[in-house]
Amino acid sequence: MAICTAISTVGLTACHNDHDSVPTTTNTNGMVTLSGTAATGAALKNASVTASCKNNSGFSTPVSTNDKGQWTGQVLATNLPCALQAKTADLALHSYATAAGNVNITPLTDLSIAMISRKNPADWFKQYQVLLESQLKAATDEIAKQLASKNYVLPEEFNLFNSTFAIGDAFDKMLDALMAAITSSSLKNYNALLNQVVATGSTASIPAAMPTPPNNTRSCASRKLPVTTLNSITDYSGVYKNKGTTVFNLDTATAQIIASGNTAMVTEVCGPNVLNNGTNHVLVTDKGYVTLFKDNNGKYSAETSDFGGFYGEKAAANSTPCESNGADDKLGFKNAPQDFCSFSKASSVAISSPDIYTFFNADKTQNIKITVENKAVKSVQLEDNTYAWACGVGSYAACSGITFDQRNASFVQFPFNNVVLTPVYGTQQPITIKNGLLIHSNSTTTPPVTGSCVGNTSP
Repeated sequence: MAICTAISTVGLTACHNDHDSVPTTTNTNGMVTLSGTAATGAALKNASVTASCKNNSGFSTPVSTNDKGQWTGQVLATNLPCALQAKTADLALHSYATAAGNVNITPLTDLSIAMISRKNPADWFKQYQVLLESQLKAATDEIAKQLASKNYVLPEEFNLFNSTFAIGDAFDKMLDALMAAITSSSLKNYNALLNQVVATGSTASIPAAMPTPPNNTRSCASRKLPVTTLNSITDYSGVYKNKGTTVFNLDTATAQIIASGNTAMVTEVCGPNVLNNGTNHVLVTDKGYVTLFKDNNGKYSAETSDFGGFYGEKAAANSTPCESNGADDKLGFKNAPQDFCSFSKASSVAISSPDIYTFFNADKTQNIKITVENKAVKSVQLEDNTYAWACGVGSYAACSGITFDQRNASFVQFPFNNVVLTPVYGTQQPITIKNGLLIHSNSTTTPPVTGSCVGNTSP
């Protein structure tokens, strides 16, 4: 992507392309590799990464991020450029690849696409709208100027879409600062900023960076509290949510928290402070305080006025699993959450190269994606807005108990028999698709590509 020259004056990039330093060898089968990092400052862990390329194509196999937000996948070189989406239960971010190599997926690539398309990037992604080099250059130029003028520390010689970065480095810390400023501003959340960019075609509403208070002012002593250890609060580890949205994550093993999308390190643990209705502790971090509370009934919560302010409750680990029975175009589950106890198909689409069949419920808040390779099921991904499970993806266990049945030329069907899926996000409990059958009619076609340059080799 030749988008560096116009923004070198504000220190974001130099006049080079980071694709130049990444091997772009095309395999004998015509495939090239795309890879990168998906993050908001905090890594997007276990996010599903999807490519939407020319000719209704995508990645050759399902792709997801690791604990550091890193991902890699292959597409046909002739089908570039590709729109990219990284999706978790709480967030979807987007990017754009014109060539093989490193491609970042961050709020800044998401905002760039919103500026150009004047659409929510999630809607843009569904339509495969080609972006021009001149558009990308203008968008990244605008964002770079806004960031520099609002006191963000920008790495030198950095290309928003293609320069490599890692969790904890200078660019990642700048993303942390941006997300903290958003949650502390009148915007309150990233989606509010995104909506303003879509409406105005400008990123002028990016809030100014917050001043960083000195770390030495935060301590248990400054609050006149006793000091304890992380090992004494391991039971507080886990994900905390507010109305289904993750607001806080504590990992006592690594002394790391993620608060409102911002990564911070625990420097001290204060407490315990025993009250009539429970016990609390205070986490001192390098970016602010978080108060943890466990009531007398064993319910855990976390809250703070720092990190933009939040309150969240830890999901109960022992909720009663749900079980249901399947039928034609309905899947029955075992060991399922109470709020996702079955799946009923309302529609389906299919793409080829690779062969992927995607089934949706009526309002498309739930879907199951089945990848077929050599007339056998390679992988299964089941998700809604809160949970996701998979088999046959990356390091997850291979799929068993599901078959690809194409005996009838007018449709294909997938019978399920105790298919075990590993949790990807939203829960730590595996789910079993106990029984049921999904049917895709071969007369069901993928909607035609619009607004694209299909057949051209360059956008």
